[in-house]
Parts: sequence; C-alpha cells; structure tokens
Amino acid sequence: MGIITSQISEMINSQFYSRASKEFRRILAKDFFIAHFLYFIYNHKDYRRLIFYGGTCSRVIYDLSRISEDIDFDNSEGVNLDKLADNLVEFVKHELKIDGADVHCQKGEWGIQRWTARMPVMKELGLSANPTEKLHLKIEVSRHNQEKIIKKTPVLRHGRTMVIKHFDESSLFSGKIIACLERVWKKGRDNKLRVKGRDWFDLIWFMQRRVIPNELKLAKDGRQPYTVKSAMLALAKKIKTVRQEDLLIDLTPLFPEKIFVEEWVKNFKEWFKRYAEFYKTAA
Repeated sequence: MGIITSQISEMINSQFYSRASKEFRRILAKDFFIAHFLYFIYNHKDYRRLIFYGGTCSRVIYDLSRISEDIDFDNSEGVNLDKLADNLVEFVKHELKIDGADVHCQKGEWGIQRWTARMPVMKELGLSANPTEKLHLKIEVSRHNQEKIIKKTPVLRHGRTMVIKHFDESSLFSGKIIACLERVWKKGRDNKLRVKGRDWFDLIWFMQRRVIPNELKLAKDGRQPYTVKSAMLALAKKIKTVRQEDLLIDLTPLFPEKIFVEEWVKNFKEWFKRYAEFYKTAA
C-alpha cells in the first residue's frame, strides 16, 4: 500500500467516521484523492490552463459544506488533452504509488469529455473484500464557451500546494441556479426523472452566504435568459414541486450523519424563503 492510499485509509476508517455508511466513506476517499489530482493538473505546464468549476470547485475554493466526488473543468482555451489519459496513469503509478490503475475515456452530451481514473484500492481502503475492485474518479471537461469570471487562488489541501484557476463565486452560483431550474437526473430503482439533491443543497448554501449571482451568466447560459429577479421567482415556483425523497437519494451518501440530511430536507424550503428576501432588494 502506497503512502497516499495508507493515509486516506486511516482517515476514512477513523473513529470519527465509525458510524458513517460505506457509501459515504467511498465518496470521502474520492474527496481526498481529488486534492492529488488537482495538484497534478495545476502543476502541469499545459493542463494548468484548465479552469476549475462545479460543486467540487465550490468545496475546494470556497469550503462548500459537503463532500464531492468528481472534477469539472472548462477548456474554452482549447488545451490539448490527447495525452491526458496516459499522463494520469503515469501520475497514479509513480506519484501515488498505485499499480494496476487505468483511465477510461468517453465523450458525453453537450461536447463534454470524460476521463475516469480507475484505481484498484477498494480493498486497501477497507471498502471491499475484492482485491481488484476499483475506485472510480471522474474528470469531466467542457469545451462549451460559458460566461464566467475567472480568478486564481493559492490552495493547500491534504498536503498538496497549487495555484488553481477557477470560476469566481458569482459564476458558480449562477451555474447552480441554472442547474436547479433546468437539470433533471435519473437515479433509483424506478429510474424516474428527479431533481439532483446536491444542486438544491448548494443553492441554499450560496443564498445563505448572500452571494450575488453573475448576471451575464444568468442571461446567456440557460435555455432561456434570466435576471436575478426572474430566476428567484422561477426557483420559488420550482421548489414547490421538489420532493424530499428525491433529495434524500442524492444527499444521504454525501454526509456522515443521516439525521443531518433528514433535518435539512425537512427545512430547506423554509430556508429558501428566508434567504430569498435578500435577493428582492439585491436584484
């Protein structure tokens, strides 16, 4: 077992998480691994031009209060990624000291490319009895020319130092507003269309912090143009249709204590109503 894998195993299996589900600890392991993959990207002469965004960006840069499991980048600058898969395999083998890893590449919807690093560490992490079972960590890269304000922030995370190029908080918030209004998702045995619980969790988190949305992004990046006022009105209408059970499906694995998620989904509509008052005067 390599040093990094050993450290992650010790953290996710500590007494602090003794009551947490195996699914939470699996995602927590990815949350720790993310710091090392970001270190690789932002200390590479070419890949550091990629622009970090999404929920994991909110966590790493702005301390979003939930764990995350994927990495999203904007590649509107057109960085050549032809060798990314090979470079990731080399990094995992030589830097993280993990043998037998591979990277699966595929092209998704809306021109999004996905690289999935598959690392045979589940048994070493105490998450599986199968020595060949792999932990999957997704890196998604969009070439869509999004509206955004770009910043650079120095980060020290899990012993790794890097300067990260990323969307600012206002752009992340606007992206989350659009996701809440327009994104649907399938999960569960019935494969029904649902909202994504983490989108609504993140929305409430931004609103609680009184972040002002990027108005240009609201106007240009959705299926229809929004203003802050029209977006809040649309959210107030949409939130009435959101079912607690849908939120629980997505949110429960992201927190160590189930009771926190249960209390959150009981109260989030009231919190939205309270925090939305600020945006009536800010709009």
